[in-house]
Amino acid sequence: MGAGSLDIEIRGERLTLMPERAVWWPSRRTVLVADLHWGKAETMRTAGVPVPRGTVHKPLARLSDLARRLDPDRILVLGDLLHAGAGLTDDIVEDVSRWRLDFAPEIQVIPGNHDRALGRVAERWGLTEADRVVIETPFAFTHDPADAPDGEFSWCGHLHPSVRVSGRGDSLKLPCFFVGEDMGVLPAFSTFTGGGGVPRDLAGSIYACAGDGVVAFSGAC
Repeated sequence: MGAGSLDIEIRGERLTLMPERAVWWPSRRTVLVADLHWGKAETMRTAGVPVPRGTVHKPLARLSDLARRLDPDRILVLGDLLHAGAGLTDDIVEDVSRWRLDFAPEIQVIPGNHDRALGRVAERWGLTEADRVVIETPFAFTHDPADAPDGEFSWCGHLHPSVRVSGRGDSLKLPCFFVGEDMGVLPAFSTFTGGGGVPRDLAGSIYACAGDGVVAFSGAC
Protein backbone atom coordinates (compact mmCIF):
# COMPACT_ATOMS: atom_id res chain seq x y z
CA MET A 1 0.00 0.00 0.00
CA GLY A 2 1.31 3.47 -0.83
CA ALA A 3 2.63 5.58 2.02
CA GLY A 4 0.25 8.38 1.11
CA SER A 5 -2.96 6.37 1.35
CA LEU A 6 -5.36 6.68 4.27
CA ASP A 7 -7.33 3.91 6.00
CA ILE A 8 -10.85 4.45 7.29
CA GLU A 9 -13.42 2.10 8.80
CA ILE A 10 -17.09 2.15 7.85
CA ARG A 11 -19.66 -0.27 9.26
CA GLY A 12 -16.99 -2.75 10.25
CA GLU A 13 -15.19 -2.70 6.90
CA ARG A 14 -11.71 -1.27 6.38
CA LEU A 15 -11.27 0.81 3.24
CA THR A 16 -8.27 2.68 1.91
CA LEU A 17 -8.53 6.10 0.26
CA MET A 18 -5.86 6.26 -2.43
CA PRO A 19 -4.16 9.41 -3.75
CA GLU A 20 -4.86 8.05 -7.25
CA ARG A 21 -8.53 8.99 -6.55
CA ALA A 22 -9.62 5.42 -5.88
CA VAL A 23 -10.88 3.42 -2.91
CA TRP A 24 -9.49 -0.01 -2.07
CA TRP A 25 -11.90 -2.47 -0.41
CA PRO A 26 -9.54 -5.26 0.62
CA SER A 27 -12.06 -7.78 1.98
CA ARG A 28 -13.68 -7.91 -1.49
CA ARG A 29 -10.42 -7.29 -3.38
CA THR A 30 -12.19 -4.46 -5.18
CA VAL A 31 -10.99 -1.07 -6.40
CA LEU A 32 -13.68 1.63 -6.59
CA VAL A 33 -13.32 4.46 -9.11
CA ALA A 34 -15.78 6.96 -10.57
CA ASP A 35 -16.08 9.42 -13.42
CA LEU A 36 -13.26 8.35 -15.72
CA HIS A 37 -14.82 10.13 -18.72
CA TRP A 38 -12.81 8.25 -21.34
CA GLY A 39 -13.12 9.94 -24.70
CA LYS A 40 -13.71 13.45 -23.36
CA ALA A 41 -10.84 14.94 -25.34
CA GLU A 42 -12.00 13.17 -28.49
CA THR A 43 -15.54 14.45 -27.93
CA MET A 44 -14.25 18.00 -27.57
CA ARG A 45 -12.12 17.67 -30.69
CA THR A 46 -15.16 16.65 -32.72
CA ALA A 47 -16.73 19.93 -31.57
CA GLY A 48 -13.70 21.89 -32.80
CA VAL A 49 -12.06 22.46 -29.41
CA PRO A 50 -8.25 22.26 -29.83
CA VAL A 51 -7.32 19.82 -27.06
CA PRO A 52 -4.52 17.23 -27.28
CA ARG A 53 -5.04 13.66 -28.42
CA GLY A 54 -4.19 10.61 -26.35
CA THR A 55 -5.48 11.75 -22.96
CA VAL A 56 -6.69 8.20 -22.20
CA HIS A 57 -3.15 6.81 -21.93
CA LYS A 58 -2.34 8.28 -18.51
CA PRO A 59 -5.53 7.07 -16.78
CA LEU A 60 -5.01 3.60 -18.27
CA ALA A 61 -1.48 3.61 -16.86
CA ARG A 62 -2.81 4.69 -13.44
CA LEU A 63 -5.26 1.79 -13.39
CA SER A 64 -2.51 -0.61 -14.42
CA ASP A 65 -0.28 0.69 -11.64
CA LEU A 66 -3.06 0.20 -9.07
CA ALA A 67 -3.59 -3.34 -10.33
CA ARG A 68 0.11 -4.18 -10.02
CA ARG A 69 0.23 -2.89 -6.45
CA LEU A 70 -3.10 -4.17 -5.14
CA ASP A 71 -3.79 -7.28 -7.27
CA PRO A 72 -7.57 -6.71 -7.24
CA ASP A 73 -10.13 -9.15 -8.53
CA ARG A 74 -12.43 -6.36 -9.66
CA ILE A 75 -12.55 -2.71 -10.68
CA LEU A 76 -15.99 -1.33 -9.84
CA VAL A 77 -16.72 1.85 -11.79
CA LEU A 78 -19.33 4.08 -10.13
CA GLY A 79 -20.55 5.60 -13.37
CA ASP A 80 -19.31 7.69 -16.28
CA LEU A 81 -16.63 5.40 -17.60
CA LEU A 82 -17.28 7.17 -20.91
CA HIS A 83 -17.83 10.82 -21.71
CA ALA A 84 -19.96 10.56 -24.85
CA GLY A 85 -20.54 8.35 -27.85
CA ALA A 86 -18.83 10.93 -30.05
CA GLY A 87 -15.60 10.25 -28.16
CA LEU A 88 -15.47 6.58 -29.17
CA THR A 89 -13.13 7.13 -32.08
CA ASP A 90 -11.36 4.23 -33.75
CA ASP A 91 -8.13 5.23 -31.99
CA ILE A 92 -9.55 5.26 -28.46
CA VAL A 93 -11.46 2.01 -28.99
CA GLU A 94 -8.27 0.35 -30.19
CA ASP A 95 -6.09 1.89 -27.44
CA VAL A 96 -8.37 0.60 -24.67
CA SER A 97 -8.75 -2.78 -26.40
CA ARG A 98 -4.96 -3.27 -26.49
CA TRP A 99 -4.64 -2.19 -22.85
CA ARG A 100 -7.37 -4.62 -21.81
CA LEU A 101 -5.43 -7.57 -23.19
CA ASP A 102 -2.90 -7.17 -20.34
CA PHE A 103 -5.34 -5.94 -17.67
CA ALA A 104 -6.74 -8.99 -15.93
CA PRO A 105 -9.20 -7.72 -13.27
CA GLU A 106 -12.91 -7.79 -13.96
CA ILE A 107 -14.26 -4.34 -14.84
CA GLN A 108 -17.83 -3.88 -13.65
CA VAL A 109 -19.56 -0.63 -14.63
CA ILE A 110 -22.55 0.94 -12.94
CA PRO A 111 -23.87 3.12 -15.77
CA GLY A 112 -23.82 6.86 -15.24
CA ASN A 113 -25.50 9.68 -17.09
CA HIS A 114 -22.63 9.82 -19.63
CA ASP A 115 -22.59 6.09 -20.36
CA ARG A 116 -25.32 5.87 -22.98
CA ALA A 117 -22.88 4.40 -25.53
CA LEU A 118 -21.48 1.79 -23.14
CA GLY A 119 -23.06 -1.07 -25.09
CA ARG A 120 -20.97 -0.22 -28.15
CA VAL A 121 -17.72 -1.18 -26.42
CA ALA A 122 -18.75 -3.42 -23.50
CA GLU A 123 -17.97 -6.72 -25.23
CA ARG A 124 -14.76 -5.58 -26.90
CA TRP A 125 -13.42 -4.03 -23.71
CA GLY A 126 -14.50 -6.93 -21.51
CA LEU A 127 -16.90 -4.87 -19.40
CA THR A 128 -19.74 -6.12 -17.25
CA GLU A 129 -22.63 -3.65 -17.13
CA ALA A 130 -24.25 -3.66 -13.68
CA ASP A 131 -27.60 -2.39 -12.44
CA ARG A 132 -28.02 1.28 -11.56
CA VAL A 133 -27.73 0.34 -7.87
CA VAL A 134 -25.55 -2.53 -6.66
CA ILE A 135 -25.91 -3.68 -3.04
CA GLU A 136 -23.14 -5.66 -1.38
CA THR A 137 -23.87 -5.35 2.32
CA PRO A 138 -22.93 -3.23 4.20
CA PHE A 139 -22.58 -0.98 1.15
CA ALA A 140 -24.61 0.16 -1.82
CA PHE A 141 -22.96 1.48 -4.97
CA THR A 142 -24.47 3.87 -7.48
CA HIS A 143 -23.48 6.80 -9.67
CA ASP A 144 -25.76 9.65 -8.62
CA PRO A 145 -26.15 10.27 -4.87
CA ALA A 146 -29.84 10.95 -5.57
CA ASP A 147 -30.23 7.22 -6.33
CA ALA A 148 -28.69 6.06 -3.04
CA PRO A 149 -31.05 3.64 -1.27
CA ASP A 150 -32.05 3.94 2.37
CA GLY A 151 -30.56 1.61 4.94
CA GLU A 152 -27.12 1.10 3.42
CA PHE A 153 -23.95 3.16 3.34
CA SER A 154 -23.78 4.28 -0.30
CA TRP A 155 -20.66 4.94 -2.37
CA CYS A 156 -21.28 7.32 -5.28
CA GLY A 157 -19.62 9.45 -7.93
CA HIS A 158 -21.14 12.11 -10.20
CA LEU A 159 -20.35 15.19 -8.09
CA HIS A 160 -16.59 15.42 -8.80
CA PRO A 161 -16.03 16.78 -5.26
CA SER A 162 -13.13 19.13 -4.63
CA VAL A 163 -11.91 21.55 -1.99
CA ARG A 164 -10.18 24.89 -2.35
CA VAL A 165 -7.01 25.53 -0.38
CA SER A 166 -6.19 29.23 0.03
CA GLY A 167 -3.34 31.16 1.58
CA ARG A 168 -1.26 34.29 1.05
CA GLY A 169 -3.36 35.48 -1.86
CA ASP A 170 -3.16 32.19 -3.76
CA SER A 171 -5.52 29.22 -4.00
CA LEU A 172 -5.59 25.69 -5.33
CA LYS A 173 -8.50 23.33 -5.96
CA LEU A 174 -7.88 19.72 -4.98
CA PRO A 175 -10.01 16.65 -5.73
CA CYS A 176 -11.36 15.07 -2.58
CA PHE A 177 -13.28 12.21 -1.03
CA PHE A 178 -16.38 13.08 0.96
CA VAL A 179 -17.38 10.64 3.71
CA GLY A 180 -20.62 11.30 5.57
CA GLU A 181 -22.74 9.30 7.99
CA ASP A 182 -24.37 7.17 5.30
CA MET A 183 -22.66 8.19 2.05
CA GLY A 184 -19.21 8.42 0.50
CA VAL A 185 -18.49 10.32 -2.72
CA LEU A 186 -15.38 9.63 -4.80
CA PRO A 187 -13.46 12.30 -6.68
CA ALA A 188 -13.40 12.02 -10.45
CA PHE A 189 -10.69 9.57 -11.47
CA SER A 190 -10.19 11.66 -14.59
CA THR A 191 -7.73 14.53 -14.31
CA PHE A 192 -9.22 16.02 -17.47
CA THR A 193 -12.47 17.17 -15.93
CA GLY A 194 -13.70 19.93 -13.65
CA GLY A 195 -14.33 19.66 -9.93
CA GLY A 196 -17.40 20.72 -8.02
CA GLY A 197 -17.71 21.41 -4.34
CA VAL A 198 -19.30 19.28 -1.65
CA PRO A 199 -23.02 20.05 -1.30
CA ARG A 200 -23.73 22.22 1.71
CA ASP A 201 -26.58 19.99 2.86
CA LEU A 202 -24.18 17.07 3.46
CA ALA A 203 -22.23 16.83 6.71
CA GLY A 204 -19.13 14.70 6.93
CA SER A 205 -15.38 14.47 6.54
CA ILE A 206 -13.33 15.65 3.59
CA TYR A 207 -10.11 13.97 2.51
CA ALA A 208 -8.14 15.81 -0.15
CA CYS A 209 -5.89 14.19 -2.76
CA ALA A 210 -2.74 16.27 -2.50
CA GLY A 211 0.08 15.01 -4.70
CA ASP A 212 1.09 11.55 -3.48
CA GLY A 213 -1.03 11.64 -0.34
CA VAL A 214 -4.55 11.80 1.04
CA VAL A 215 -5.03 14.22 3.92
CA ALA A 216 -7.95 15.06 6.18
CA PHE A 217 -9.10 18.56 5.34
CA SER A 218 -10.99 21.22 7.22
CA GLY A 219 -12.06 24.42 5.52
CA ALA A 220 -14.36 25.88 2.89
CA CYS A 221 -15.31 23.79 -0.12
